Amino acid sequence: MIPHYTAWRSLSSAVSNFGGRPPREPRFLRLAIWSQSFGYPLSIPGPLVVGALCQHNGGWQVPLLAIMVLTLAQVGPGLAALTAAQ
Repeated sequence: MIPHYTAWRSLSSAVSNFGGRPPREPRFLRLAIWSQSFGYPLSIPGPLVVGALCQHNGGWQVPLLAIMVLTLAQVGPGLAALTAAQ
């Protein structure tokens, strides 16, 4: 339940970020191009890796820990990007 909620929460945040910027701003266009050409293919193996971790370890402890670690690792760069944008 938690990974599902987190995934939808992240998706809604990303969509609101795209919708909140003017569509002709160069920074917005670069972000949109990057996310569509690099971000989406990068995210494809995620569910497969989580499933393999779950099967290999026989439970959800390791996959959930990996998701939490990866999520926390994104906080620093996210905050840096936020302060750089302001």
